[in-house]
Amino acid sequence: MDLRALAGNRPSARRLQAALAATLALAALDMACSGGSAVGAQPHGPAGIPVKVEIARLVAVNDTTEYVATLKSRDTP
Repeated sequence: MDLRALAGNRPSARRLQAALAATLALAALDMACSGGSAVGAQPHGPAGIPVKVEIARLVAVNDTTEYVATLKSRDTP
C-alpha cells in the first residue's frame, strides 16, 4: 500500500483545529443552556417560608376620596 495515497486522505491540521473549536463551542453552549441543573443538585438560597393562603372573594368597598384637579392632554399647548 502506498503511504502517499493514505496521506492524501488525512484531514489537514486546520480542519482538525476547526473541528475541535466547533466541538468545544457546542459543548460550552450546551453547558450554558442547560441552566446548570444537574441530577441530584441541591437548590441554592434559603429555604421557603410558610405563608397563609386565602381565597380571593368579591366584596363591596365603601371607601371614596374626592380630589380637585385639572386634566390636560399631552398635546394641549
